[in-house]
Amino acid sequence: MTPLLEVRHLQLVDAIAETGTVTAAALRLHVTQSALSHQLRDIESRLEVKLFDRLGRRMVLTPAGARVRESARAILQDLVSAELEIRRLTNDGGTIRLCTQCNTGYHWLPPLLKQFHTRHPSTEVQICVEATPRPLAALLAGEIDLAIMTNPVRDRRVTARELFRDELVAIVANSHPWAQQRWIKPSAFAAEHLFIYSADRSDSYTFRYILGPAGVEPARVSEVPLTEAIIELVKAGLGVGVVARWAVDPAVKAGQLTAVRITKTGVFRSWTAVMRRTEGKRQGDQPWMQHFIELLAAHGLPARVQPMPARRRA
Repeated sequence: MTPLLEVRHLQLVDAIAETGTVTAAALRLHVTQSALSHQLRDIESRLEVKLFDRLGRRMVLTPAGARVRESARAILQDLVSAELEIRRLTNDGGTIRLCTQCNTGYHWLPPLLKQFHTRHPSTEVQICVEATPRPLAALLAGEIDLAIMTNPVRDRRVTARELFRDELVAIVANSHPWAQQRWIKPSAFAAEHLFIYSADRSDSYTFRYILGPAGVEPARVSEVPLTEAIIELVKAGLGVGVVARWAVDPAVKAGQLTAVRITKTGVFRSWTAVMRRTEGKRQGDQPWMQHFIELLAAHGLPARVQPMPARRRA
């Protein structure tokens, strides 16, 4: 059904109701009185109902007119709000919806938000934890604007900015035989009970890039999504874990457990900021997004451990 009324008609009804006369409404809307009277007759003709009664010099809403004005005020307010939001998006801010592919990212991400909001107070940052298991799919579906990922991304629909690197290590109780070794081979996991963030082989960095290529399957695998829980289970001697070195460094320094390098040269992963490409443009072109990514690269916790040079890749 095609609407009979246009925005100018809604503005007219609201202005007459507010001022009480056609003359005053015409001045407010910057049109002539005759033009306004003509538009009012046009509206009433379209609706086939009278919107105003004249009482002396004042124009008073009829019940039908009151209903039109009620809708007019709601619609006009929505239009004003939308325009302000668009101007805000264009000038200085917007909303950044993001997730990190690794749960450990949620430990160091929140402290950056205060620093970011100091410079961009009108930009809202929403952390979408529910997108953690499927960051790339959520990004391409438009559910988030930024995915902080650890898996390599090769997709022409996105652009990725490398942020920093960190090292994945095996953690064991101090009484475990590995605690006496400087490094271990991936094959050593075959005899162990492994605590891991995700038991899904396609979703787990450990399986995809450490155990899978070596053809290794641990004797037992338990999914434990919290780093703190993995640490406590390992400390109790119930199994081993694979976590970021920086995430367990406090426990290692406190002598609570031991971190062992995986392979002689270590296993390092890259963290990247991934955004959609839209019509040849990058989401990261907005100034607030650029600043947020620079903060991630410079002040994200892993950046202080193993920084990477700033460069972009598709």
